[in-house]
Amino acid sequence: MKTSDITIFQNALQLHEAGKLDEAFNLYEASIEKGESSTESWNYIGMIHYQKGDFNNAVKAWNKALTHNPEYVDAMLNCGVAFYGKQQFNEAEQLLGKAYQLAAHRPEVALHLAQAYLALGKTEAVNSLLNTPKHLAYNIPESYLTLAKVAQAQQDWEMVRKWLSSAQQLSPQHPSILIELAELESFEGNIIKADELYREALVNNTNNPMVSMAYGKFCVLHGDATQGVQYLQQGLNQMPQHWEGWLFLGNGLMEMGHLDDAIKTYEHAKSLNPTHIGIQQQLAKAYGRFVPPWHGEMMADLERNDAYQKAIEQVVNKDSIVFEIGTGSGILSLMAARAGAKHVYGCELSPHLANISSVHAEKNGYKDSITIINKKSTSIEPKELEQKPNIVVAEIFDSGLLGEHAIPSFRHAQEHLCTDDCVVIPRAATVKARLIHLPSLASVNPPKEISGFDLSEFSRFIVPREYKPVHLLEYDYTFCSEEVEIMTVDFNRLGKSIPEHLHNTITHHYKVTSDLPVHGVAFWFDLDLADGIQLLNHPERKNNHWGQAVFFFKKPAELTPGETVELNTYYNDIIIRFDEEIIPN
Repeated sequence: MKTSDITIFQNALQLHEAGKLDEAFNLYEASIEKGESSTESWNYIGMIHYQKGDFNNAVKAWNKALTHNPEYVDAMLNCGVAFYGKQQFNEAEQLLGKAYQLAAHRPEVALHLAQAYLALGKTEAVNSLLNTPKHLAYNIPESYLTLAKVAQAQQDWEMVRKWLSSAQQLSPQHPSILIELAELESFEGNIIKADELYREALVNNTNNPMVSMAYGKFCVLHGDATQGVQYLQQGLNQMPQHWEGWLFLGNGLMEMGHLDDAIKTYEHAKSLNPTHIGIQQQLAKAYGRFVPPWHGEMMADLERNDAYQKAIEQVVNKDSIVFEIGTGSGILSLMAARAGAKHVYGCELSPHLANISSVHAEKNGYKDSITIINKKSTSIEPKELEQKPNIVVAEIFDSGLLGEHAIPSFRHAQEHLCTDDCVVIPRAATVKARLIHLPSLASVNPPKEISGFDLSEFSRFIVPREYKPVHLLEYDYTFCSEEVEIMTVDFNRLGKSIPEHLHNTITHHYKVTSDLPVHGVAFWFDLDLADGIQLLNHPERKNNHWGQAVFFFKKPAELTPGETVELNTYYNDIIIRFDEEIIPN
């Protein structure tokens, strides 16, 4: 190789390292024209394109490098990492797998391949690559971080903490490690500790957009939407293609009541990631947030009111400190005060509802007995309550039981705010289900052809892959199976958290009782409020503000009476779902 050619390439490298991308680009091209250093020059041209956000031309340049040298590992590695960043994980795995075959001795190749495996759910493959004495001996913090994510996917929280601690020992101020530790603390309910870790990451990484967006997301999730929006906007100014940042910015704007801005933000997030189910769901919810009709229906459900009143009167006494989650109109707090509670704390995130419930307390003569806190319950710190509650009462259930975040709210109150012997009203719920023939609603979930017209565009208002609240008494329907009890939730003895991106699975068998097409699964819950006091939510109960939930299949199932079919139930702390179709035996 000629000295002049080497000098051109070396000069290009120096300019590249100095951030002078255009000048470096020209010299890399000059090196190629001289016919020397072509493979390396194409590789670095690809990197410049990628640094400028030009993914397509970056891939073309790396492919040219591989045309010159099909076994050039650096080009395979860079191209694989780029595909990973675009969430094209299969392509990333293919390229990184080839690179690993050629350079298994290079720890960074193994690490990036492991990250592609993780994105594809191949956790055992990740462990086989990284969880070995040879690889761990390299002491790469990102390897421990990746293993922590594997443990998270397996819900092994003890191992998550172990791997993160090992990573932090190697790199105490590594932003990604601090973020993961903060998310773990937040998940376990240690909100103050999580906040401290996020702030530590911010102090040591002031210009890191990922840190800004992670903290913004945390703030939005824990009730400080204003600060969350500020940090998210700060991060997005540097990383405008980060769809998840736009998603949580929309969530923050929703919390602040800026619905029009939230919809625009969700639409932008959708343009960056059109197939992401979370964006589709939040966009649909934003469209549906202008008029929430259920507050009046809830107060009008007299059977519900009477059952809660009886349970509260049975449990509450003069020594009771009551904590109501989601106080709304304030009716349950008023019931507790009337039952003789020593004091009642009601928490309500909406400032408008918090103000109304405070006015109701004063109007009904309980101004001194009831304190309303305008906060999300999971953001309340123990010091904000002068006395520790020993009773939790709430009616934060939707038609599918878990959608209003009842489980995380109860768990946080029990673990961080209340006495050890705290009692929850209601104390348990049992979920029951039956296969259902419901042709009228099946035709619009999602909308298809109606009266000879294609109305499918209306589906943008339908949240995909979620159950729909339905008052079955208002429709013609036929149950197509016997009733199945699918799960019981004991609110006084909640198990470990299940994050919203994970789920547990239960398989149930349904005995078919009808030959009509089966459109989905109808399910509902019965509440066990206190000794001898139940509130049933079955379809025959009139004036039932919850109604029932129906999960519609992708297509109707044709079944035979007498046969038994399997159907999986998927659940976590905030949702219940089912298989999207039944496959007959």
